[in-house]
Amino acid sequence: MKKNFLPCIACLILITFTLTCSKPNQPYHKPLFLIQQLEFPTLGYPLSFDVSDEYLFVAEDAFGFSIFNQSNAQLVQRLSNAVYLNASLNEINVKFNNASFIKFIPELDFLMLVNNADMKLFSTSFKNPQQPITTVNYLNFSANIYDIQYEIIPNNQEHFFAFWGSIESNNQKFFKNLVFTNPEPYEDYEPITNIEVPNEIRTIIKHQNYYFLAMGKSAIYIVANDQELSLIADIYPNGEALSLQVYEQYLYVASRHAGLQIIDISDITNPIKLDNYSINTVGLAKSLDIYQNYLALVTSTGGIHLFDLSQPEQPKLLERLVKPNDFYYQVRFFNGELFVSSRSQGIVKYSLK
Repeated sequence: MKKNFLPCIACLILITFTLTCSKPNQPYHKPLFLIQQLEFPTLGYPLSFDVSDEYLFVAEDAFGFSIFNQSNAQLVQRLSNAVYLNASLNEINVKFNNASFIKFIPELDFLMLVNNADMKLFSTSFKNPQQPITTVNYLNFSANIYDIQYEIIPNNQEHFFAFWGSIESNNQKFFKNLVFTNPEPYEDYEPITNIEVPNEIRTIIKHQNYYFLAMGKSAIYIVANDQELSLIADIYPNGEALSLQVYEQYLYVASRHAGLQIIDISDITNPIKLDNYSINTVGLAKSLDIYQNYLALVTSTGGIHLFDLSQPEQPKLLERLVKPNDFYYQVRFFNGELFVSSRSQGIVKYSLK
């Protein structure tokens, strides 16, 4: 009897120790927080997407650009090639065989398209979704563009909207401010100012009167939205900063090899990394977004990580969803729903329970 009793006590002690020492960030499996609603199948890799009230816009790498109805996932049209006029007004055919970025400007029904094979940025009107897009405008500068911010300029007959993005010239890289100076098709612009940056800009976000630029392995720049685009501070996070969002006084960073990182920006001129908190996520951290007190992060092979930001300096992992052998690219909240792109599923829309 004593011989059997001692092993039982040992088992109970081991079970109790395992339960009490489990990691606080282990995901909850019940209830599920993310409920799948729709799947938007893509032909190519969905490297970039944007969302509006009615449509989903996708850059599909070798298969060009596609536009879906956001409510039922029906394909509206696919753009794999088009024609544009060069400076001599000659028609030039362009094949979108490396569609890498797409941005929709709903106030103007206007699309910006990046084909990184030839480092060109194009624009086109999207006022009539049923009319196939056959012509585009070529904006005459070169860069590998991964993100764009814009601002509509109201009640101005000369300047219609402003554009902030990365430009490359003579192997130098710049964060540049342009103002478009004519109405549709919005192809004429004048440069306002720029600052040189050390690397390609992977993400641009605007918070209050500042721009935050994530430049991979180089740095994160905080730039004032003033006439000179003054550099306010630079941050050197662990790993490679690919995606940024601000919540309350904190900057959240998806850092490729270092997972989720947090930076206190309560003093904008002196950002402080919270080195005591860093989540080494499963897979390489690629993209993040925030809605209310939820933070969603996708990693290359680790899927979707959903965090609770009730304690902003200590995010709590609520759930992780992953499809085996898939590769994830981008995450985006829109109107309270979560959109996620991945190699095998295309774009998937989730609701929050």
